Amino acid sequence: VSVAISARAQVLSHVWFSPLAQLIMAVAPGTGSPAGIQAAIALLDAGLSSLLDGKGVSALSQAKLALAGYVTVAHLALVEDTRAEFRQWLTVGLGLDVVADPTCKLEVTTLVGCWEAAKLRFERRNAADAEAAASRLPKIVPRIEHLELRAKFELQHYKLEDAVTPSKALLESLFESIEEGELKPLALKDLVSVDEADDQDEMIAGFDSSGALRLKKGRKEVPPPVNSEQFRRRMKVLGHLYAFCKIRYPSKPWLADFSSRLFEVHADFFCGEQVMGLQAKNEDGLVVSTPSFQLCLSYDYQLRKEVGKLVNQGSTLKAALEAATRDTTIRERFFTTPCAMQVRAAFSGPNKGNHWDPGATQALGQARNRNPSTDGNSGKGQLSRKLRKSGDRRNAKGKGKAGRATHTPDGRQLCFGYNNTAGCTTKGCARVHCCQGCFGKHPLHSCPSASAAAAGPSTALANPAPPATARPAGG
Repeated sequence: VSVAISARAQVLSHVWFSPLAQLIMAVAPGTGSPAGIQAAIALLDAGLSSLLDGKGVSALSQAKLALAGYVTVAHLALVEDTRAEFRQWLTVGLGLDVVADPTCKLEVTTLVGCWEAAKLRFERRNAADAEAAASRLPKIVPRIEHLELRAKFELQHYKLEDAVTPSKALLESLFESIEEGELKPLALKDLVSVDEADDQDEMIAGFDSSGALRLKKGRKEVPPPVNSEQFRRRMKVLGHLYAFCKIRYPSKPWLADFSSRLFEVHADFFCGEQVMGLQAKNEDGLVVSTPSFQLCLSYDYQLRKEVGKLVNQGSTLKAALEAATRDTTIRERFFTTPCAMQVRAAFSGPNKGNHWDPGATQALGQARNRNPSTDGNSGKGQLSRKLRKSGDRRNAKGKGKAGRATHTPDGRQLCFGYNNTAGCTTKGCARVHCCQGCFGKHPLHSCPSASAAAAGPSTALANPAPPATARPAGG
């Protein structure tokens, strides 16, 4: 069988001998094994393969079409303009001569039916694409094409789980921007996986280009990540999305050096000590601040936005991502400067004193475990023992009158004036303005916890760093 296909292909090579046919001829067995036919059929697009199988076209005719380079529905639909011309092409192109071999008439009739169905599908697909472009809707990707892209990816790489497989609507959104010639950044909320996509597309009412009211397909969104693992999952969806895109558009130069693992490496960088794990420490080695998760997500979006600009200017996707990551201007503008401003806002305010924010400093537990002035064996500070020996018991544990705290858990002095009914009168007070009973953002006399106001700070929070030796004036 393979020998027959090869001979026929060589006879017609001046008309339609394709590179795909050359590949099959190179690997197909030279005997009558059906492996050559199956290898050729595997080249057919899923849409065309299902059409030919549904109409009952023989495996040999399908292999001939594949070797001729007609592997999609559009190829078959445009091979000829009329039914008579298509019958003539079957005689010359595929060797189905009804006059010489009357037994092939049924095969010819079946292929004519496939050709007419392909023309109808092609025309309606073009009309749908035109309507979507005029209405500024995402490009329509048939479900069978989505499944085919996934199958091709799994054949080339590894099996995909639904949780990290890009949804059909996500493919449509990316394909639309590619065909418009401008790569746009995708928000994390738009990176919807197959596992999260609805079985039925959401429809919303809208007006088309002619002003008529029509139902349009809505866009599915997912909640943004709230931790590093969810961020890694979105990056896997994004990487697989571009991998599908490379399969769909293999000739795009900006995808030439792309790997499906590229955005997993990007996620490792973001979740590491350079971004999410970045820590600001004080002179005692205590962590006083880390960037907020929302700031890290904002920085990621700005990086990917820059990647889109570089790709549109002619760079490859991999090179653009590496260049954007190294860009110090983007890092300073969208990460390090906002991070420093967050720290300043968390610890100070103009003429309002300082405030202690345990969520921003993350110093409560670390002050307990890493305070350099404490003795790990006894659990009591050496400075505290000296103070007790000198008779200053009021500040020996960071507590003042009636067990009230004098310092925050990260070792900064509390403002006593702020906690009095008269309030703080010091302009630009440098002491911390928070409750001496519960460290809340209110004075002690307004503490909502009566027990805290009467007895001082709770056991869970009362673990201050070494205090000052004397109460400052005006505090």
